[in-house]
Amino acid sequence: MTIRTKMLIAFGVTLVLIVVAMLAEQIAVAKNERQLEASQTRYLSY
Repeated sequence: MTIRTKMLIAFGVTLVLIVVAMLAEQIAVAKNERQLEASQTRYLSY
């Protein structure tokens, strides 16, 4: 493999990892917002 091919592979892998990280962040934000909504409507019993 040439250096260019190795660099293109590294760039592609980096892009894929960035996209996966962004998707994971969106999922985490959505779950956090749902949990905040649920915790506001939950009542504690003593």
